[in-house]
Amino acid sequence: MPRWRQLLRDLSFTSLRLTTPRHFGPQPICRPTRPGSRVVERVHITTQRLDALLSPADLESPTLLKIDVQGTELEVLTGADGLLDVVDTILVECSFVELYAGQALASDVLSFLHKRSFRLANIVAPTLGHKGEVLQADIVFERTPRVVAAASSPRASEALQ
Repeated sequence: MPRWRQLLRDLSFTSLRLTTPRHFGPQPICRPTRPGSRVVERVHITTQRLDALLSPADLESPTLLKIDVQGTELEVLTGADGLLDVVDTILVECSFVELYAGQALASDVLSFLHKRSFRLANIVAPTLGHKGEVLQADIVFERTPRVVAAASSPRASEALQ
C-alpha cells in the first residue's frame, strides 16, 4: 500500500479547516466549462493564513495536508508556506484547464511545490469534461528525501558534489 494511502486511512477521522490568506481577495468567479455549470451562490468569507493558525510544533509526523479549494490552491499553499517544511505529503485537487477565472493550474502548483522539495507521486480521480479531456484531478506530492551533508566520509561528500 502506498504511504499516502496509509496516511489517508490513518487520518480519515480527523480534519483541519484550511483557509486562504486574506490578502488574496475574494473567491474567483466560476467560469462555466461544462454544460450545467453556473454560479449558484456568492458568499463573502474572512480568511487567515494557515501558518498563522498553526506552528510547525503543532504538527506531528507523518503530516498530510489536503487541499480542495476550487481554484485557490496556490493561495492556500502560500498561506501554509511556514508549515511546509514539516509536511510529508500533500494531496491537492488541481485543474488542468481554467475552471475558475484567474486560477493557477496544475503546472503552477507543481512548480511551487517542486521549489519546496516536493515531487509528484501520483495522480488520481481525474474529472473529465464532456469531450473526454481531463479537467482536474487529485495530485499527491511527497517530500523528496533530504540529503544530509556527510562530513564524516570523504566519499559521501564527493558523491554529493
